[in-house]
Amino acid sequence: MITINDFIKLEGFDEIDGGHMIIVKKIMGLHIKEIKEKLDIKEVMMNLTKGDEFSVKIKVKNGKEIEKSASDKIIFTAIDKAFKEIEADL
Repeated sequence: MITINDFIKLEGFDEIDGGHMIIVKKIMGLHIKEIKEKLDIKEVMMNLTKGDEFSVKIKVKNGKEIEKSASDKIIFTAIDKAFKEIEADL
């Protein structure tokens, strides 16, 4: 498990190379910034599994829990889709 800024936890991202992780962190950071404008986030958990496609499950905790998931052949698109579903529920 990778921990970023004490409240972001990434599970299943250990096999992602450094260049891709930079982009993952940028996408994640942009979405978390937008979510933080609406919610007081206590924790963000992202879980990645890879089969034929990348599947991402994102859990945002702020007293209540919002959980969304998305899949795509491109990891960045899967992450973006899942965060957009969370933002749509806010």
